This record gives sequence, structure tokens and C-alpha cells, in this order.
Amino acid sequence: MEIRSGINLVNDPEKLLQAEGSLVILTTKSLGKQL
Repeated sequence: MEIRSGINLVNDPEKLLQAEGSLVILTTKSLGKQL
């Protein structure tokens, strides 16, 4: 299942961008909590 979703992300640039964006937001939030 995980492999399929990975392939779907590669085939769908928009979803890939959304995933990257949410990852950046999560990273920023966790960094903000540490500071």
C-alpha cells in the first residue's frame, strides 16, 4: 500500500507539492516548539 501511494505521488506532481508543503509546515512547527 505504501509503495503504491509513493508511485501515485510521483505520477501526480500536484500531490507531491502538497506533501512537500505539509512536511515543511510540520518541520517549521516542531522547530518553533523547540525554540
